[in-house]
Amino acid sequence: MKTEVYGKFERGLLINAKRQLSEGKKLSALVLAMNLLESHLQNFSLQNEMSIMREVGGVTHPYTSVQINSRVYKKGLYERKTNKSIFTWLEIQQKASDDGIDSISEEQINKLIDGIILFTITYPTEPAE
Repeated sequence: MKTEVYGKFERGLLINAKRQLSEGKKLSALVLAMNLLESHLQNFSLQNEMSIMREVGGVTHPYTSVQINSRVYKKGLYERKTNKSIFTWLEIQQKASDDGIDSISEEQINKLIDGIILFTITYPTEPAE
């Protein structure tokens, strides 16, 4: 039940991202969708008993979304196509960060949001405790 409620909450946020996009607010839509993706990846890792933190030189740091995606895929928790899609979404986010939001089309952001919706349905999670 908790997973179902959380899934509805996530999809509600992604629908909000779509609304932001339809209003011409590309940056807002992208930030909302990618924050949700990062949170979902972290929760998915924790749910599958994988740490989202690592220790480097005695200091604890969180794994990046790219690192989490790689670790989850290597553990066999989702297929190569899903792994590649997530990398593509992360690359779009990086391109927007490096080159500005105008370097990303509304169509790219719309496809990204649709993909994240499908990802959250296919690989449901619960919020971290």
